[in-house]
Amino acid sequence: MENLKIYENFHNKVKDFEQEIKDEKFPLDLWKEPADYRNASVLSGMIKWSAEVDINNEGIEVDAIHIKAMEFIIEQEDVDEKYAQQTIEVPLGSISSEQSSLDTLYGFPFYMTAMTINMNYSKDPQDWKFSFDIGYKD
Repeated sequence: MENLKIYENFHNKVKDFEQEIKDEKFPLDLWKEPADYRNASVLSGMIKWSAEVDINNEGIEVDAIHIKAMEFIIEQEDVDEKYAQQTIEVPLGSISSEQSSLDTLYGFPFYMTAMTINMNYSKDPQDWKFSFDIGYKD
């Protein structure tokens, strides 16, 4: 019966995903970070995203990717050479679809394999640009 439910929902145009951010399995790189986040390393986090897909006789086509919300923990060295951690939250609805771009679609299974955030020297997620890779790569 479970297979029937999956098949019934297969033609939905939008697929939602929730994924853990881990250094080795899902690297997240920060670029042009603001001074408060300079030289920070991303330790872990969670991202909620969706993909608009078109499934037809010719195959599967990805129309758009949307970052819905995310939270990640960064670690950085302070002036006393001690490490401090900080949680950065990007709430639901604060990122527009124009801020996201798909760098590479490797294929199935369909999950994010890497992400880069260009922070444009700002702490405001509306100023950020997201690029990512999706799918299994050798």
